Amino acid sequence: MRENSALRAVWLAIIIVVSIVAGIAAALLSVAGGMEIPPAILAGAAAFAGATVLLLQVARFAMNHAE
Repeated sequence: MRENSALRAVWLAIIIVVSIVAGIAAALLSVAGGMEIPPAILAGAAAFAGATVLLLQVARFAMNHAE
């Protein structure tokens, strides 16, 4: 059981890092496309949230089918 929780913690860290990268990329691309800073930050936040939810669901699916 402890190994499973350690594995989940590692996957959660990977998911958060990938989501942060997606959010930063979305914000930078928005600014590069001519959007002002505040809406670009909102676009980055939306990308972060979307990536987090998607990746958490993928991880949940994978862990439930691995058992």
